[in-house]
Amino acid sequence: MKRTLALLLAATLFCGALVGCGNAAANSVPARPEVLPEYNPNPLTGLEKDGGYPYGQRPVAVMINNIKESLPQSGIAGADLIYEMVTEGGITRMMAVYSDLSKAGGYIGPVRSARDQHIQMMLPLNALYVHIGASTFARDMLETYHYADKSIDGNPTAVRDTVFWLDEERHKTKDIEHCWYTSSELIQNSIRKYKLDAEGEPEAIFRFRSYKENARMLPLSGASSAHIQFSASYYSDFTYEPSSGKYLKSEFGEPQIDAATGEQLAFNNVLILFTNISPRPDGVLMNVDYSFGGIGYYLCGGNYEPIRWMKGTPESPLRIVSAEGDEEEIEINPGKSYIAVVGLDQFSSLTIGADNPLTLPDSASSEALSKNS
Repeated sequence: MKRTLALLLAATLFCGALVGCGNAAANSVPARPEVLPEYNPNPLTGLEKDGGYPYGQRPVAVMINNIKESLPQSGIAGADLIYEMVTEGGITRMMAVYSDLSKAGGYIGPVRSARDQHIQMMLPLNALYVHIGASTFARDMLETYHYADKSIDGNPTAVRDTVFWLDEERHKTKDIEHCWYTSSELIQNSIRKYKLDAEGEPEAIFRFRSYKENARMLPLSGASSAHIQFSASYYSDFTYEPSSGKYLKSEFGEPQIDAATGEQLAFNNVLILFTNISPRPDGVLMNVDYSFGGIGYYLCGGNYEPIRWMKGTPESPLRIVSAEGDEEEIEINPGKSYIAVVGLDQFSSLTIGADNPLTLPDSASSEALSKNS
């Protein structure tokens, strides 16, 4: 009898233990899998999109006067991209591209006329294009690519009065072409007024390195400065600032300042692209040859590397590829970028750092140079 009671007691205790274990298992909460932040880069900078990023909207590309009399410009320090190249008479013109116009801060300008060499860099960005007037070649290209509802041209007086503002005070000492400005508010008003097609984000302009990873270290050291000669009288200089990790831009030997903010123009990436630039039949306007591509240099973080670039047709994207002869796109570090398109006749004028005389990158690039000469 005692043995039977002992067995019953042991069985009861064992079942109780099982019930207790079962309750503990039922009450335990399984650990949630770690949710990693989504990779969400700005297609123009490769940086993470911030809270104010205008999803679903085209970027805006604005033509900026860059002759000496037009300085200082306004609103350009907030651009994600700036392109600079010769237009005519040795002068350069810039195109400032914004993913978020509110970053321009106030007025943008002075605004100048369209040129086809800039349009060919703008088309792959799917951008809204802002300018005052256009060359014949530029106007033909905008018509060919059906850009009427994506272009804001201030040449008609009615449009100019709606989208642009004349700085009368500035006009007291400068010619009128150096005094026309626009703004984020004026452009947004014009989109509504003229029922422009403002929807459509671009593809990434470069193959960006992920902002979640450490920046890519470029292989050649000594890029503490750079001198880019566009023509006999037009040149740009860059000085690397280690504290910010950016290249500070100068124009005509003086810091290039944004009048709206007092900031010197600064870029994480500087890309210098060489190609054949020659006069058009009129002997004034310049033709930039994008058909073959060419050689160049990429500067970032105080270092640099030789590159090749490819483009082709006007709507084809710019591709930055290895200088080794293949067509693999290299990684560009996230950040704001400055892109110079320079004539091959100015190759020997380029300097990168004080102690880095440049030679042609390699046989593949030398072949590219000879084909473009």
